[in-house]
Amino acid sequence: MSEWSMKINLKGVNAAGSVGTRKILENGHYIMTVTDTVYQSHNGQVRFNLVVAEGEFTGCKAAKWMRIAKDLSDSIIYYWKAVARSCGYSEQECDSIDSWSASHFANRRAYIRYTKGDKEKNIYPNVEFLTPEVWEASKSAAEPKAVQKPAEPQKSSAPMPPTPEGGFGHIVKDANNFVLDDNDFPF
Repeated sequence: MSEWSMKINLKGVNAAGSVGTRKILENGHYIMTVTDTVYQSHNGQVRFNLVVAEGEFTGCKAAKWMRIAKDLSDSIIYYWKAVARSCGYSEQECDSIDSWSASHFANRRAYIRYTKGDKEKNIYPNVEFLTPEVWEASKSAAEPKAVQKPAEPQKSSAPMPPTPEGGFGHIVKDANNFVLDDNDFPF
């Protein structure tokens, strides 16, 4: 029997296969850090490894794969521009950089919209790099709007003019000169 040792304390670590206290990333808008990028030569793609940097889901991980662009006419180029802008590069910086590499993205904060996958429907999770402006607009649009109570009718101290038959005013003319009388109002 060979001896070995490992100087690690397992406090706070969930056992493999247990649910534990690990949070599952929900659909939403996140500030994430690109921890690293890995080029996968077998498919010519870069894998962006990401971790949520702030908020309730801090520490949750996600990944995004993107094919390397061949030239400016390659349709993937627009997504690379979104990645660069999402990672904090300005329009001017994007215009001035002629060659992009892993070092341009490692340890950079990124604006991400995340959509969960569904194994039963064979749908993979989706990670979208958004420019800061698009991220802010998308996040605002996704947030539930506060329901406003209807304004209370203002009470006037002026007496209402009398109306025939107790209605709204026996004859009313609207902007299109249609004539309405009390019988046209069901209430």
